[in-house]
Amino acid sequence: MTSEEQQLFIQLLINHRHLWMAFEEFRHLQEHPEMDWETVHQRFAEESEEIYQSLTDALLEGKPIQDTLRTILLFAAQPELSVRDWKKRQH
Repeated sequence: MTSEEQQLFIQLLINHRHLWMAFEEFRHLQEHPEMDWETVHQRFAEESEEIYQSLTDALLEGKPIQDTLRTILLFAAQPELSVRDWKKRQH
């Protein structure tokens, strides 16, 4: 991977993390309207930091990224699975 490709991939990861966080924050606030946005945002920022940072570090250090990338994909699939479960319960 070239340096430019690496930087683009890292930017993609950052954007993916922000999208995931926004979705989770919105969903959580819909389910728990008594909570404030700052608290919810901090929770999901901390939850995602370690996972996404480990992939960024592996990229920058030239280490294999397959396992970390699989972890992120599993992590990101959780909201979709919970939405599917919620839809099943509604019917």
